[in-house]
Amino acid sequence: MDEREFEKLKSEAEKRMNELHAKSQPETEENEKDSVQKPHAQKEEKAKSDLMTTLLKDKDKTVILALMLLIMDEGGDQSLLLALMYLLM
Repeated sequence: MDEREFEKLKSEAEKRMNELHAKSQPETEENEKDSVQKPHAQKEEKAKSDLMTTLLKDKDKTVILALMLLIMDEGGDQSLLLALMYLLM
């Protein structure tokens, strides 16, 4: 796998993770109106970015994560997802 393919997979994984995160957040009028983040929300956002940085440092884990996202998107085998999660540990 060359560097361009890896970067493409990495960006797709980041995009899908952001999409899944956005879907998991409940949409309320209060969230849409309140564009100023509270200090607690800022700390939580920093923790999420630290997690992303940690996950993306290791190229092997990043590829496994990208595979997991692709398999989940395609409705793949749950046992395969569990096996890949085991490899991430």
